[in-house]
Amino acid sequence: MYIYLPIAEVSMHIGVIIGLGGGVGFLSGLFGVGGGFLMTPLLIFFGIPPAVAVSTEANQIVASSVSGVLAHWRREERQAARHRRPQRPAREVGEARGRRAQQVARLRRAV
Repeated sequence: MYIYLPIAEVSMHIGVIIGLGGGVGFLSGLFGVGGGFLMTPLLIFFGIPPAVAVSTEANQIVASSVSGVLAHWRREERQAARHRRPQRPAREVGEARGRRAQQVARLRRAV
């Protein structure tokens, strides 16, 4: 059974769509990576225009990110402040070196 995808202006077999989703979901779960880098080229390979394939995956990334943020917020896992404290001295040293590098670069351009 074919299904028409109006935004992509393409008809695809529903088995292909389900198979792509299941296969990419399995591989991304197996390797612990996002499925966008697999799904986008596969959609293009199966005839979906590149702009539609990329935007489809971008929307999926936004939805999964919002879902993850809400799940962590509900569990009250706000540990970012605790993890930032040890990095503060290193950050300040890096900022000072960066400012100094910019000053040197400006002096060299002026000469």
